[in-house]
Amino acid sequence: MTLAIGVVQCALGGSLTDNVAAVERGIRGAAAQGAQILCLPELFEGPYFPQAQREELLELAHPIDDHPTLERMRVLARELSVVLPVSLFERAGPVCFNSVAVVDADGALLGVYRKSHIPDGPGYQEKFYFRPGGSGFRVWRTRYGRIGVGICWDQWFPEAARCMALLGAEALLYPTAIGSEPEHPDEDSEPPWRRVMIGHAVANAMPVAAANRLGDEGGLRFFGSSFVADARGERVAGLGRTEEGVAVARFDREVALRRILDRTDFRTGIVCKLFRRRARVARGLGHHFRLDVVELGEGIAHARTFFEHHPSVHQVELPRNRFLGQCDVIGPERKALANGVIRFAIAGIARHVCTGRLERVCGKAESCEELFDRFCIAANLCLS
Repeated sequence: MTLAIGVVQCALGGSLTDNVAAVERGIRGAAAQGAQILCLPELFEGPYFPQAQREELLELAHPIDDHPTLERMRVLARELSVVLPVSLFERAGPVCFNSVAVVDADGALLGVYRKSHIPDGPGYQEKFYFRPGGSGFRVWRTRYGRIGVGICWDQWFPEAARCMALLGAEALLYPTAIGSEPEHPDEDSEPPWRRVMIGHAVANAMPVAAANRLGDEGGLRFFGSSFVADARGERVAGLGRTEEGVAVARFDREVALRRILDRTDFRTGIVCKLFRRRARVARGLGHHFRLDVVELGEGIAHARTFFEHHPSVHQVELPRNRFLGQCDVIGPERKALANGVIRFAIAGIARHVCTGRLERVCGKAESCEELFDRFCIAANLCLS
């Protein structure tokens, strides 16, 4: 299966009508080139307004449930069968957020991510307008694959990319509005901006895409340079600093998932540490973990119900008896860790498309110790 990711880049210094029309033209152009998932510039409805603190600009925000641009993008997504993470100025009661609403290829709204890292400096005074999001980093299962979406300054933080990767993302997207630095007019931030995201691609073994605006807006010079990088950090598609248009990159999804599988040893250490910390804290509080057979059975039943309603997903049989039979001799601490791992694995089985991988990975285990380690890997893969 092919995963086609596109980026849209254009000047956005005009009116809301002109800007949304320009982005729509880009979406249509990318869809005509076969793009399935598109990354759009940050806050594309108008010029980048957080350059200065102006209270009247807060009136530009709209609730997600009644956002005119979002409704237009949902219709467009359904028409073209494309996935659109739509960057919006969101109002939620008395506060506002810099948000992305993720629209699936059928026009369904999958959810909203609110920007976590909010810059506050000359030319980028976003803290006046936006609250830090409390949604946490999120991953969405779309028609074409699982995507994680960060927003602009989130891209400078490896923790954000790591969280989305561990949540099961197959690709990371970053809507962006970045340009010159008013305090350092001779400094070019494009090379480090590109390198940090290429680092995310390599570290997490998955494609990364970023879409930026371009042109001069009130003294800020946005440098474009939107791109898509592969899991090796190669820039496989992109645009220049002054080039309006779209770029599309295609990936073999099976190969991409296999690459993630091959790198699970890289991820597993982090997850194991979290489980060990959880066990130590619980023990310190005087609690005693045990593997709850009833709860495990309910989890398996939930997974089977899922498979019954999704016949296209390959069904696997969790090695239930084998694991339950061996966990009694693992010991209290390892049983506590296994408890946490298997709950993650069960939750993931009910949602992970490539469930056959769990069977293949766990089937290699020949001892209690190895079985536990294999479950750590499987749980990591199944998180979504």
